Amino acid sequence: MRWLSLIPVLMLAQTTEEAAQALRSSRVFQKPRYIEVIAGGRMPLNVTRPHYRVLDTLGLIQYRVESGVAEVYLTRTGEAASRGWRLSYTGSYGDATLWHVPVATRVLLQQVRTTGAAFQGRADVEFSWRWQPNRIGDALGIQKTTFSTKVALIRENGVWRVDEPGLLRGLKDSDPL
Repeated sequence: MRWLSLIPVLMLAQTTEEAAQALRSSRVFQKPRYIEVIAGGRMPLNVTRPHYRVLDTLGLIQYRVESGVAEVYLTRTGEAASRGWRLSYTGSYGDATLWHVPVATRVLLQQVRTTGAAFQGRADVEFSWRWQPNRIGDALGIQKTTFSTKVALIRENGVWRVDEPGLLRGLKDSDPL
């Protein structure tokens, strides 16, 4: 009967692998870090913010400022790159458009630890992650700092899923952006 005491340990080992998969496939975990850029016309905008200068240096935008009003436009390279950006709205500043430009994605590090009663349909997962900057994120100097977060997993219909609201809170607590 000694083998019965091993069941929770074996379930936790299997749960650790499943936890990593559940985390990687979570919509919250997959959400990129982004910057907001308004482009496409004249607007009262402070384009001295670092990300406008970086985008200009990378050849994605051009801007000029006259009398406190900025004109920001995507270059051809910027228009091509914008296919991978999220369009948020148009028209609030005349012809201008607000873009959410991804600058980094989360990477799950191989430091997943599962605790709790996995055999009862719930487990707590502690894991480490970091931002993996893209070309724009590298130019912005996004650090590859390691963060630690804890979240609950819930087993439903034989599949572990992440408590998405809990994960969102945990990620914000570890890296408030």
